[in-house]
Amino acid sequence: MAEGFNKYKRSFMHDVIEGSALSFKRPLMGCKDWNGKADYSHIKLEHMDIVGQDKLPLKNLLDSPSFVTKGGLLRACHYLYAASTKYFYKYPSMQGIKRSALTNESILEAIELTIDSRRREAKENFDEEKVNVELKKQAANILQDMQATITSKCLRFCGWLFLTLLRKLCSSVTLHQGQLNVLRKVLKENGPVILLPLHCSHFDYILLSTLMFDCEMRAPFVASGNNLALPIFSYVMKRVGGFFIRRKIDTGKEKDILYRAVLHAYISELLKREQVLEVFIEGTRTRSGFPTRPKTGILSIVVDSVDSGTVRDATLVPVSISFEKLIDGHFHSEMMGADKRPETFLGAIRTTCKIFLGYYGHIRVNFGVPRSLKKTLTDLRSSPLLSLSQLAEQIDLPKAPSNADLITSQSEKFSGSVFSHSSVTASRKNVNRLTNCLLAEHLVYRSLQTKVFMSTNVLSFLLIHRYRSGVSLPVLVVAFEELVKELLDRKWDVGFSGDCYNVVIHALTLFGPDLVQTTYEDNNNNHKAKNKEIPCELGQSCHESVSAKVNGKKVVSKLSTSGEGDFVKAEKLVNLNKSQSRNGPDDLLLASSNSTAVDNNRYMTVIPNVKFPYIFELAYYGNALAHVYALESLAALTVGAVLNCRFSDIELEFIAGSGQSINYVTPAQSINSHQLPPSMLKEFSKNDLIVRTLELTDLLRFDLILCDVTEELELCVFEAIDRLLAQNCLLGNGRHVRKRRTNNDDIDDNDETETNQLLHVNFGAIHDFIAKQSILGAFVEGYVVAATELPTLLHGPMCEKLFKSNVLQAAHDRNNKGSATRIECASSEIVRHAIHSFEMNGVVLRCGEDNRSLKLSEQFSTVEAVAQYVSYISQYLM
Repeated sequence: MAEGFNKYKRSFMHDVIEGSALSFKRPLMGCKDWNGKADYSHIKLEHMDIVGQDKLPLKNLLDSPSFVTKGGLLRACHYLYAASTKYFYKYPSMQGIKRSALTNESILEAIELTIDSRRREAKENFDEEKVNVELKKQAANILQDMQATITSKCLRFCGWLFLTLLRKLCSSVTLHQGQLNVLRKVLKENGPVILLPLHCSHFDYILLSTLMFDCEMRAPFVASGNNLALPIFSYVMKRVGGFFIRRKIDTGKEKDILYRAVLHAYISELLKREQVLEVFIEGTRTRSGFPTRPKTGILSIVVDSVDSGTVRDATLVPVSISFEKLIDGHFHSEMMGADKRPETFLGAIRTTCKIFLGYYGHIRVNFGVPRSLKKTLTDLRSSPLLSLSQLAEQIDLPKAPSNADLITSQSEKFSGSVFSHSSVTASRKNVNRLTNCLLAEHLVYRSLQTKVFMSTNVLSFLLIHRYRSGVSLPVLVVAFEELVKELLDRKWDVGFSGDCYNVVIHALTLFGPDLVQTTYEDNNNNHKAKNKEIPCELGQSCHESVSAKVNGKKVVSKLSTSGEGDFVKAEKLVNLNKSQSRNGPDDLLLASSNSTAVDNNRYMTVIPNVKFPYIFELAYYGNALAHVYALESLAALTVGAVLNCRFSDIELEFIAGSGQSINYVTPAQSINSHQLPPSMLKEFSKNDLIVRTLELTDLLRFDLILCDVTEELELCVFEAIDRLLAQNCLLGNGRHVRKRRTNNDDIDDNDETETNQLLHVNFGAIHDFIAKQSILGAFVEGYVVAATELPTLLHGPMCEKLFKSNVLQAAHDRNNKGSATRIECASSEIVRHAIHSFEMNGVVLRCGEDNRSLKLSEQFSTVEAVAQYVSYISQYLM
């Protein structure tokens, strides 16, 4: 297997890294975020040739070709040599920051407020001077535990160590050289810079610091939770830029104003000294693959520093790190409902040892478009879809008066924000909080736009949403290439290149027998052999033909390797120009393969493991693509609600059929319309579908970022439905229904009225339609299961932990009875999202000590009201 990995690596380096023979055209700068309209004038990039930077190839952080000509000893220690010769920047000293921070106005004000509070509580003999000294000493101790420094020796040592380990654990760590050049220019000319990576792994802390050190850029100060302040580890992390803050800032019922003031002062001092900050805005690693709700703590300090004039401006840089295989391992126990295990020194040692025993494929790092924080705040505060300008006018907050006349009624628009602005009062505190929340959502959305999809993401997305019951390898390879082509058409990038067959085999090998199993079958579905390992290794001679049935004819792609073991070079992985395709737009074959009409009596079948707990790990990789198709999935689920039918019944027919869902690309061709329920054949209006989809988004959008906060959600839903039409999942019959004006009961023939197109489901593409429903089908099903447990709150308040346990048990019971459509709905993360949605929608309220109990609101305090709410959610089940 090692030989196969090495050959895949060489092929990867030639096609992707060198850029001499790329098999497809990447989006601009290898990132979707760079393909939109961006104003570079505020960050001094208006004169930079972005198109010229785009032509630069990708860089492999682990590749050092110059050392080939060096001596043997130097080749053996080349990373040590590289680390020792890197340029080292001067960083602010701990003592200098400490002196300035302790005299910061925020700390002095916090001390005064604390003294006043204790004076009121004290009955007699209050020594103000003594309390003042104690509070200053306490502030100094907090700062001492929090702050970090960057030392030359430690940074060089860690640079050498991590590069050496990465070479053992991964095949490549790639990044776009054009993005690096832009980042260098930003770091040189634009003051403080805030890196905003999505948080997938504890390895994120190390990787960005190592990358920037190796590329001779200023290393960042990294905000880390104090749960990672472990012996030895904390010593090293502090000296490479990691500073530790509490996971929960307020330890009691009251706010710890002194700790908040120290944190504010420390961040402000770093910004004044124009340092680079690395902030994981999600606050914690994602357990499900979906981005988590952003936190606004450190971000609010940065915003306050810019608004108050402490710093002129700051540059925001969205970042994403894509792993082909997650280095931290799985989250099985937490997804099954177990409490998160606290980090310990021995646990960190065990995890590190396990990491050294694994192989993790390729890693891709992407930097998005740098943006001015001041310009971003101005755009948010003046957005026509948000109420910030209206509230700011009442309390004299910073705003853009030139755009004040663009404000429209909030009731007429749906923005991408998860917050309801109608309940916000015109106070400085509320408006500032709302601004920070909107900014945090916007930045997570921007970081999502920098995402690159790895082979395991694409493969698991297909397996869990399209081929849950299994699929032949030929069909899987064809579907894999089609999905890659679709992602590229949408300006998303992928982290692989070469022949799709080799990429799929590589991803299957990374998954291992726990997540996927393979069997050999013939065309009569006779079982031949079952293998827990991938039957042929990469790089070995493999003369098995890849075949599929397309347009009623069996076609075969002969994918084989040469006798010397080198891969057959892919002339073109994805044919972006359909006019040049030999077989036209319907050609589903690999563009790099030779197709002939021959028989093949034996093929390999790939079967995903959709049982607990492995389905959660498989779904983790697939959920990386979920935000791309989220609105399309919600629209497809809403079709079932509009027609009052369940499309999962058709999916069961696929599984119980003659295996056509495994052997053919389009199994739905065998479905006759007279075999379907009459309700599925009905027509429905496009406007009704839009309205009902928006109702569903109100239920789910509190934990899913469906679009940017400055985008109109209704328009995004409209576009998602148009994409379903373009993909032939839905069909329009060409007839239109006239829409009555809302302000006039009668329709005049001369009036200009909107046309409302009539739609129906295309059963020739029913497999694609059900796959679209499946993307967020588990989310909706999890919400339904959680809603069915709401009647247990009719008897009185219940501990949230107990309620969550009851919901998970109910989900497992559904699976045991065979009534669960998507068993991944029994995820603790989905249940947590459901509870939060119920709270935001006013169904449940928090109560009890520390608000850790739940009770039904007055509106839902009856059996009838709860039953009606459960029925309302259940209509969206797939």
